[in-house]
Parts: sequence; C-alpha cells; structure tokens
Amino acid sequence: MEDVVFACKLLDMAYRNYETMAKQWHKTVCTNPKTKKLGALPSEFLIHWASSIYRHLKPMYLSNQTYDEVLGYLMQSSYIDDLITYDVPLPEAVYGVILLRREIWLYAQSQAVFFDNPIDIHQQTESINRTLLLFDYFIYLLVMKYSTVLQMAVPKHNA
Repeated sequence: MEDVVFACKLLDMAYRNYETMAKQWHKTVCTNPKTKKLGALPSEFLIHWASSIYRHLKPMYLSNQTYDEVLGYLMQSSYIDDLITYDVPLPEAVYGVILLRREIWLYAQSQAVFFDNPIDIHQQTESINRTLLLFDYFIYLLVMKYSTVLQMAVPKHNA
C-alpha cells in the first residue's frame, strides 16, 4: 500500500505539472540529435500529446490490466498513426517515448519528490519499475503498429 501512496505522489506531480513537463520534453526532443524528424513536428502536436500522456499516467499505473489500459489509451489517441503519417522513423519514435519517460524522473528530482530514507528508496524503486512497465508496453505497441503498417506497405513476393 505504501508503494501506491508514493507512486500516487509521483503521478499526481505529473498530473499537476503536465504542461510544464510536456514543454520541457518538447524542448529536449527539438534539440536532441537523435530525434531530428520528431522534433521538427508541429509544437502544438507534440506538446498536446505529451501533456495527454502525463495526465493519463495515473489510471494506467493503477490499473490491474496495465497492458489493456495502455492499449486502450493508444487506440483512442492518433499519436502513433500521426507519427507514421509524418514519416517519423521508428528509432526516433521510440527514443521520443524514452525521453518522455525520462522527463518524469528529471522533473521529480528537480521538485525533490524523492527522499533518501530506506522506505522511500524502496517505494521509489517499486514506482519506477511499474512506470517502466507502462512505457515498455507503450514502446511495444508502437513497434507493433509500425510493423503492421510496414507489412501492409511491402508487396508480397511469390516464391
């Protein structure tokens, strides 16, 4: 139960500060040489998408069916389809998600959300592991969608 309490503090922080975090992520994506094409997309699109993710982290985190929750969120969002439409290479799309995840921890550190006593460290570790799982699912679904689109685009050869 204590692990959930700490996680809720972290997720509430993301919810309360979603716009600030999204703008910082956008700045990072725009200046990172590994995300040139992603960073060239319209600012409004990127900030809106990152804000949406940060606002929806808590229900995904607390769900007993995390994979289904992430899948449901992505199905109602057009983010992956938009990345494909904008021809963002898969490695950049994945790295953008990694940077999105990283922004949570950078912002939490800057806000002193983490503490140094043993109980807090344990709670932080559990919270980090569960949050990583969310983003692992996100990346997996992103790769699957790209793969599906690629398979449809490549003509089949008769052997």
